[in-house]
Amino acid sequence: MSVQNIIEAVNHNNNQASTTKLPLEFQVSFNDQTNNDFNTLFRSLPAHRHDNYFAAGVPGSFYGRLFPTSSLHLGSISSSLHWISRVPGELTAAGRRDSIQCTGLDEDVARAYSGQFTRDMEAFFDARAEELVSGGLLAISALCLPAGAVLAQTGLGMIFDLLGACLVDLAELVCQTFTVFFMDELQTFTLTYYIMILSNPNGFNLIH
Repeated sequence: MSVQNIIEAVNHNNNQASTTKLPLEFQVSFNDQTNNDFNTLFRSLPAHRHDNYFAAGVPGSFYGRLFPTSSLHLGSISSSLHWISRVPGELTAAGRRDSIQCTGLDEDVARAYSGQFTRDMEAFFDARAEELVSGGLLAISALCLPAGAVLAQTGLGMIFDLLGACLVDLAELVCQTFTVFFMDELQTFTLTYYIMILSNPNGFNLIH
């Protein structure tokens, strides 16, 4: 839907500004991880697409380069930047944790996630800076928390904490029934997402 809105807006602006009224052509590239089912994506494209709308899939992490230098006129990323590239190394080394997410209640865990998020954002913007043409635009829609809020006290945080508790209960049941021991692996399982914190919602300053 967002891609269709962008195309319609650009076409409208072109029709208003152009005297020749030549139709524009759009190369739209959809990015996702390599294990994404791009066939499902392509089947969901609008059937009424015009002949000037060409679609392609680009697999790979957006924390690295995806496109040639100066090849993008407009980039759009929606509700994806909360997925960080990896579990912070500090947590991998520490092992056992009390939650499958960064609840915001443990300062050391929050600091580790914040550090990884910062490194990922630097890599993301460095890559897009190479790929965007001069004067190109990058539109970002992302999840944020207000300053002072912690994820564990939000609806999303409560859902993931409940999911983590269910996984522990299920693992304990399986271990008791089938004598399988993987509690250590479960206790180190961590969701690789982190929601940034806004220090000033009106000015959009980030704490990370």
